[in-house]
Amino acid sequence: MTLNSIRDAYEAGVPVNGEVKREIKGGFDISVGGVRCFCPFSQVDLKNGREEGGYVGKTFPFKILEYEEGGKRIVLSRRVLLEEEKLVKIEQLKQTLATGMEVTAEVKSIRNFGAFVDLGGIDGLIPASELSWDRSMPASDVLSIGQRVTAKIISLDWENSRLTLSLKSMEPDPWTSVAEKYPVDSKVTGTIVRLVQFGAFVRLEPGIEGLIHISNLGAGRKINHPKEVVETGQTVEVYVISVDQQSRKISLSMNQKIEPVKAVLPSVGEILEGTVEKIMPYGIFLKTDNGITGMIPTAEIGRASGTDQKRMFPVGSKMQVVVINVDPADNKVRLSHKAISEKNAEDEFNEYKESMKSSAVSSGSLSSLGDILKAKLAEKETGSDLTQ
Repeated sequence: MTLNSIRDAYEAGVPVNGEVKREIKGGFDISVGGVRCFCPFSQVDLKNGREEGGYVGKTFPFKILEYEEGGKRIVLSRRVLLEEEKLVKIEQLKQTLATGMEVTAEVKSIRNFGAFVDLGGIDGLIPASELSWDRSMPASDVLSIGQRVTAKIISLDWENSRLTLSLKSMEPDPWTSVAEKYPVDSKVTGTIVRLVQFGAFVRLEPGIEGLIHISNLGAGRKINHPKEVVETGQTVEVYVISVDQQSRKISLSMNQKIEPVKAVLPSVGEILEGTVEKIMPYGIFLKTDNGITGMIPTAEIGRASGTDQKRMFPVGSKMQVVVINVDPADNKVRLSHKAISEKNAEDEFNEYKESMKSSAVSSGSLSSLGDILKAKLAEKETGSDLTQ
């Protein structure tokens, strides 16, 4: 190609073919039909030519950006043609692409925030959050440069040339069956994937994580940070406390939930023995031998007003009581110590009567307690007459 032909192509805006001969300072030495031209690094591709590499010895179409008379300085650009070609492809793709469509793309680069893919003329981004249901997996573990993938379009912004894709949308959502797979109170195995101040996250399967709150880590012992009990990467057996499928939350515990055994409440009038647990101004709390905790109101203690109850019935001392009221709804039991004293007095009197009656019967002289009392009275009167 002659200089005149190159000048005519410049004036007409027609591309010319050139062979990349060698890399020189600031760019490449290009031969167009034997005529030496120059292409800056920034104009050889859509990106810096030094990053791409592999141009020497190849022939490409170029647009002439500058032409000085006599061919003293001829500046070429391949990038301008590539940008024009890209715009044409974008206009074509606008007519065919739509949100929700599945497309095939090639992975061009991988970053911490996701992966860029080429859809055949336009770039799209698969964010890290859309690579896999397993959010703990880095992008480099999911994709590789040059890999062809099928993804779903989740967002199109032609005004800002942004196209967002999702790879995980091509797989079933594991949360749709989480309630059936992890029922409440079931025992499951998982791996600690990260620790935070308020607890530890456990991966149960790819895409499914649960939280062990710090209050469910120490087996009743207060801890300041989960690292005191578990570490990242540790395999643990946990119990499912709750499942919120809509919010995608699973609460776990290192400790099995133990249902409290419902106490068998005593009956009114039943006599119990127990140990003083606590003394309050309004009464005494007693832990009975069968595990029931009841209260003895002050009026049922059986001591005069102003008596030092703590001294009379110190914590830990044993006491016998009578059940005077039972409330099954609230599991409340009211007790009386005074009733024991009254019952003991009545029992002693009845025992005395029985012993006196037995004595009279055995002597054969009297047949009733009334006869015994009359005899005793007569003895007193006789003694009184003799003294006069």
